[in-house]
Amino acid sequence: MIWIVLFLLFVSSQLLADELVFPFSPLSHHYSRGEVVALQKDGKIVVAGTVNQKNKQDLFAARFDGAGNLDETFGDRGIRVMEQKGEEGVYGLDVHKNGNLVLGGYKRLGRNRHFMLVQLTPEGDLDSHFGEGGYVVDQRDGSSEIHFLKINRQEQIVAVGWREKSGNSNFVLARYTIKGEDEWLEIDRTKKDRFYGLTLQGDGKIVATGSLLDDSKKTNCVVARFNNRGEIDFSFGDQGFVVAGRESVCSAVDSDRQGRIWTTGYEVSARGDADFLVVRFDEEGRPDSLFGEAGIRTVDFEEGVDLSHALAFLPTGEALFFGESIQKHRATPSFLVLLKLGERGENRGAQKILFPEKAKQGEGAAMISDGQGEVIVTGHRGRQFFYEYFRR
Repeated sequence: MIWIVLFLLFVSSQLLADELVFPFSPLSHHYSRGEVVALQKDGKIVVAGTVNQKNKQDLFAARFDGAGNLDETFGDRGIRVMEQKGEEGVYGLDVHKNGNLVLGGYKRLGRNRHFMLVQLTPEGDLDSHFGEGGYVVDQRDGSSEIHFLKINRQEQIVAVGWREKSGNSNFVLARYTIKGEDEWLEIDRTKKDRFYGLTLQGDGKIVATGSLLDDSKKTNCVVARFNNRGEIDFSFGDQGFVVAGRESVCSAVDSDRQGRIWTTGYEVSARGDADFLVVRFDEEGRPDSLFGEAGIRTVDFEEGVDLSHALAFLPTGEALFFGESIQKHRATPSFLVLLKLGERGENRGAQKILFPEKAKQGEGAAMISDGQGEVIVTGHRGRQFFYEYFRR
């Protein structure tokens, strides 16, 4: 029997305070992990991820009330497990105005993974009016994955990821109607192009982040912008794209109140491990010279592989970054980490959340802000199953 953590944290603008740990019994006897989190208008929290049972990987969604209790009006006592044939994964989650939930990821068909969306009703049932029985699975050749999604003002689903064929991968930007009909944009720039995150700006423009290969065949962080019709915005960066960092990958992106674009991920260090990477651009895609060194800030946590997966803004103007540090030496425990940076990239403190003893794996997967100075994060760590609260 293998257990792994799904956890939920409330984090105040003071970073972390009291910790409360609760057993999360409905999935505690299965290998499971939280991947994405969303906040409903009524304050309820939805976490989605995967659970391994009966020798296959299924999706699940769990909903909590504002006090952290499972919402028994959702699914089966607060959890909906989608038991389908074949392997499924989830990396994107958002909520429609009517309360429907949209999950995005992949479904394995034979050897290949394929873009997949799943829509649930507010009660946690598969939405029969969406696609086929609540599912939309892309049938194009090759392998493809959704790695993030957002619902725009027109209630359309905007998703990013990649499609791989014959060893090469292309950027993919897709838009879906409320019934699951899609419009698909595929961009081939190098032999390994992948989008991992996106944000929607106030004017409807779409900003995506990920990685591509440079001329020396090294992977570099990339940010691209598109108009609300999915066309490349050539006024942004260098013909719509801007590359930052060296031997780097970016996995999350967002715009602050000033319209500046932040992205985060990791950069390979001189030692050969990885450091947290944060990059800030102005509205036109130019590196922000007032932040870090020429718009770039790296942060190293001890002698480990440091990976940042998520970012959120605080009302103070500070930014939070969430990920993990996997330590090389067994004597040094690995940990999840929540980093706070100031307006100019100054380090305002980091909270480390140690893995349980002997745990070798974990991930700070996702984070969302409530807009009031607290953020909610999710992921997994160790071989226990629990969720936590850290509140002011």
